[in-house]
Amino acid sequence: ICKEVLEKFEEIPVSVSSGQSDLCLGEISIPASSPKQLIDTYGTYGLLYNWFPLEAYGIHNITDKPRSEFFAINADYLRMLLIEKRWYAYEQTIVILLEGMKGKKPMKKIKKIDLGKIIDAPYSHNSLESAMQQVERMERVLKLYWREYHKEQNELDWPEKFRQLDLQSEQIRSAAMVIFQHAIDKQQHN
Repeated sequence: ICKEVLEKFEEIPVSVSSGQSDLCLGEISIPASSPKQLIDTYGTYGLLYNWFPLEAYGIHNITDKPRSEFFAINADYLRMLLIEKRWYAYEQTIVILLEGMKGKKPMKKIKKIDLGKIIDAPYSHNSLESAMQQVERMERVLKLYWREYHKEQNELDWPEKFRQLDLQSEQIRSAAMVIFQHAIDKQQHN
């Protein structure tokens, strides 16, 4: 990682500690054909737009990388997530972003800092199996979060809405797997 990228990492917690943001994401630049970007484009955003279309639109206006490993969050926001809400063992960044949105509009001050280009070294997570696991994890979290949210709202028709979204979700996941397989095959032949 180059010195410029490392220096930009420091901006993430500074943004939160200075009050510029409640949540600050560090976003890396990666090639559009990288496994990480393909998963976000066809898996993460495909599923987000299915389960939470307005929030997905708002999040997409903030970041192309909603599964960022680089973020800082202020104490009040984190306290709300840990005490008032259910904590999710994985895909926390997505849940944190969803909790910060009200439809297309952020309810929290969310900032993105471009960290620059970072190239992932090729390793085993570039496999179809790894991509499938990541998308399946994302789908499970979104389903659970959706159910809990709609049950809290006392929506009587939530089970029927859930079944419809679940069918669509399966189609999105299946299409993403076809795309991942072709992309991985192409990389292996180059």
